[in-house]
Amino acid sequence: ATWQDCRALLEGLLDPDVVPDEKYVQEAEVETVPGKCFSFSVSQEPDRAQTFECPTVAFHCSSPSQIPGILRQGLRAGPNMTIGKRGVYCERAERWDLSLGYGTFGRDPMGENPLLMWLVLYELLVDKNSEDSTTIRSGQWVVNQEKVLIRKMTLIGANIVKDFPSGLKADRFYFYEPDIRRLLSEVQMKAPP
Repeated sequence: ATWQDCRALLEGLLDPDVVPDEKYVQEAEVETVPGKCFSFSVSQEPDRAQTFECPTVAFHCSSPSQIPGILRQGLRAGPNMTIGKRGVYCERAERWDLSLGYGTFGRDPMGENPLLMWLVLYELLVDKNSEDSTTIRSGQWVVNQEKVLIRKMTLIGANIVKDFPSGLKADRFYFYEPDIRRLLSEVQMKAPP
């Protein structure tokens, strides 16, 4: 994955004036994450953070198709609930990699490479002291959506053949495309022995 691939994905999802300039994007390879990461700051109501009693960094993840709605409306309480608690599920900073299981790798429908998949990691600021905040497991929290701000987005671009040598058996990663197994098998059948 390259910044040009990432930019093309964002331009297909967002208004061009919202796509960050390359000088504000940090590119990295992270040992526990396949492919390349492209991170940039998101300024979402910074004044609201001053009302948080206990501002705490947390992480959440989604598929790229959810970017426009999330940037417009923020993270919203999802349909899945653990212990009957509705809200935004997130992981504390030390467990950020566990939040990768919250999202689903998806293709850029306009992208030139059908093997390039994307996932979005959100660095959040949450009010951990809020009466609406609940610890589910050690380090996993559910927080009222009004007590969640997005600070940074990281788009993770990975080639499903090169970056997932064991195929789709990679634990903690999910693939959204219904035909992705067929696509992967076609690529593997065409590969030289």
